[in-house]
Amino acid sequence: MLRPVAAQMVFNVTNVTSLNQAISTIDTAGKNFSGMIGGASGLTKTGIGTLTLAGTDTYAGATTVNGGTLRAGAASAFAGISIFTVASGAVMDLNGFAETVGSLAGAGTVTMEAGSLTIDGNNTNTVFAGAITGSGGLTKTGTGIVALNGANTYTGLTTVAGGTLAGEGSILGAVMNMSGTVAPGVAGTSGTFRVGQYTQGAGGILAIEVSPATASQLKVTGTASLAGKLELVFDPGIYTAKTYPLLTASSVTGSFASITGTVPTQGLTQAVKPSSTEVDLVLSSTSTPTPTPTPRQVVIAPSNATLPTNLETASARRAIR
Repeated sequence: MLRPVAAQMVFNVTNVTSLNQAISTIDTAGKNFSGMIGGASGLTKTGIGTLTLAGTDTYAGATTVNGGTLRAGAASAFAGISIFTVASGAVMDLNGFAETVGSLAGAGTVTMEAGSLTIDGNNTNTVFAGAITGSGGLTKTGTGIVALNGANTYTGLTTVAGGTLAGEGSILGAVMNMSGTVAPGVAGTSGTFRVGQYTQGAGGILAIEVSPATASQLKVTGTASLAGKLELVFDPGIYTAKTYPLLTASSVTGSFASITGTVPTQGLTQAVKPSSTEVDLVLSSTSTPTPTPTPRQVVIAPSNATLPTNLETASARRAIR
């Protein structure tokens, strides 16, 4: 257990089973720790100070940054399989290095500078509602779902290499989805996800949730280049003829190689219609209007009351002459 030097500057290591360098007291204000932290349990950073980790940490438990700044002092300094939770007001600082973490959650700030962050190596579903800043890039791996619900201003490339990148937030930079899924919104609801540019390769999937009232949407500030699969996930309900914008961009090139998902309401057909700046889902009614019937001529057979008598017939003939 690391003991705090002051009440407002506390750095706790919870039940760590191995340390390559023994430390009993640490001042998180500008303190560097170059040893390796290992073990099965986790690490919690509290207080307003900054702690820099410069060793290659291997502990498996969760990392929680409740206050101040947890800073990387070298590449791969952060535990690669740990779930990192950054609380609101706290900072996880990559300090320009390339770092890998098991997953990312919380509502704080991640500063990359020119570094890079790889997340979701432990295949966990998490939500990060904070902000990722800097000029570096983000790589999403694993099979889990990571939802980015904040305004992320980093300008580097976001690569979706596995699992699902979801959310209702924004990414200022470009997103390249080569072998994963991009799903605007959060599970069970339709939402909008905004990105700078979007490229989807042959192995990528764009998953859109559709309800009778609305559909989730990917809004691209720049260009969108499409391939791979469009996966339509229809919520239960009664659908009517309607047009849903699924993707908007300054320009759209390419097309989806395959489309899955069928509207559950009978009497409707569906079509995905791309244009130069938009991709829409169009539901149309298949019912044929009943034509107005053509009036039929009715022939009435004569009865005894309407049959002319011989006298009337003869009189008519004389009048003709």
